Amino acid sequence: MTLFSPRSLGAISALMAGTCLAGPVLALTPAELWQQNVDYMEYNGYSVAAETEMSGADLRINSATFTMELPNGGKAVLTMGGMTYAPRGDAVSIILPPEMPLSYSMDEDGERFAVDARLTTTADASQIATGTPDDLTYDVSASRIDVVVTRFQANDDPAIENPFSVALKRVAGRYALASSDGYSTVQEMTVDEISYLLDVEIEAPDSTEALHMTGKAANLALDAKGFMPARPAGEPFDPTKAFVKGMTMDLDASYQNGSSVLQGTADGDSFEIRSGSDGGKLTMAMSPEGSMSLDTVSTGMTSDIRSDAMPPMQISMAEAGFGIVMPFLASETPGPIGMRLTLRDLGVPETLWAMFDPEGKLPHDPLTLDARLSGQGRLFMDLTDTAAMEALGPDQAPGEVSALALGRLDLKLGGAALQAKGHFDIDNSVKSALNPEMPKATGTLEVTAQGVMALVQTLAQMGLLPPDKAMMLPMMAGMFTRQVSGPDDLATTLEITPDETVLVNGNQMMP
Repeated sequence: MTLFSPRSLGAISALMAGTCLAGPVLALTPAELWQQNVDYMEYNGYSVAAETEMSGADLRINSATFTMELPNGGKAVLTMGGMTYAPRGDAVSIILPPEMPLSYSMDEDGERFAVDARLTTTADASQIATGTPDDLTYDVSASRIDVVVTRFQANDDPAIENPFSVALKRVAGRYALASSDGYSTVQEMTVDEISYLLDVEIEAPDSTEALHMTGKAANLALDAKGFMPARPAGEPFDPTKAFVKGMTMDLDASYQNGSSVLQGTADGDSFEIRSGSDGGKLTMAMSPEGSMSLDTVSTGMTSDIRSDAMPPMQISMAEAGFGIVMPFLASETPGPIGMRLTLRDLGVPETLWAMFDPEGKLPHDPLTLDARLSGQGRLFMDLTDTAAMEALGPDQAPGEVSALALGRLDLKLGGAALQAKGHFDIDNSVKSALNPEMPKATGTLEVTAQGVMALVQTLAQMGLLPPDKAMMLPMMAGMFTRQVSGPDDLATTLEITPDETVLVNGNQMMP
């Protein structure tokens, strides 16, 4: 069962929209404000049933149930209640009780799960809406907000009691929403500290599997804006199409001083992992043409690993990053694609080095990998079109790549270093004469390497590389590389010409 599908993520977002994180409130009177909440939930595919009553000028929402009909007869249900919408002059305040119950369940394709939770806020928590119904600004603040998952159950498995909780301290934010042929949002939020707790025990036939995790981070910051276009009149909501043309999003999030402790038992062995980092950042964007990008980076990471099944290890890394650019909707024209992977100064623990290099023949320098790809490509179908994706044959692809560039490859390990860059144009209308199963490609790849021959000889002496392979590599290097400043400083240039002639360092290798 996939708990975090686009449908469940959308439901979770809707849950947060209705609680402390400043949901889509547009009106300046309690009745209009509640109606706008209902309209927004219906826009997101939910039907709404609520028990409301007036208390003077205040509107009380005693309970509210939001139900989404899913494909294949499935259903998702969100329940909350206990809120009060109160006029405050020209503004409207949403007042939450000190403790508010929440529940969410999903049942689809024979898979189901249910979550019960509790939301608590401090007495100084404030949610104030100002502006006009079509252009609203919403201010949020609280000394502390807690969300506790009190019960989780999947299918007929035993329920897990109190498995997770999260606490936010000193929350402040502003949420702006304008409605015109859709919803346009701008959000800013800061949290001085976030802490969380995961505590799970599962009874196995011969043992009890346990997982306990605590963590925290400081100075969280979120800046986000986006636009969701209105659906055409009469078009029903389709939860499988979470992304549509015209949708945009720009998100920047960051934190500092993260730390966590993970403890547990598995197969009778206990373990503990203590981790920390100086901070991290996440950026995400969606273009109206149907392309998305995501980039994340963490710095100053350390891990201390203890386990009954292995010797202790300490791992450190100066930086770890991952990024991707890709289309998610079908298009007639190519758009940007790309990927980034960075592991900088990864310190391999000496206990691990000792397992395959007990005599210390290799330099134990940190590992560095920095790879950056970019290009152009397009999809033939939307990634959210599950029927079309499932109908693909084993030899069919959902899209095609028309250009691919290796902007950078930098690898350092064991005293050796490798660098590469290149660019290839791909003509998908023509089959390659070199490989008829592939489209025609033309371009150039440049590679340089230092210390590789010395590393190969050392690995052969250690018995980690067969002698025949170790002898073959220098022969191959003599055929396909050229010396730059010495016998172990090598370079090569691979070129595929428009007539698909393969050249290595200017010499023809294949017709």
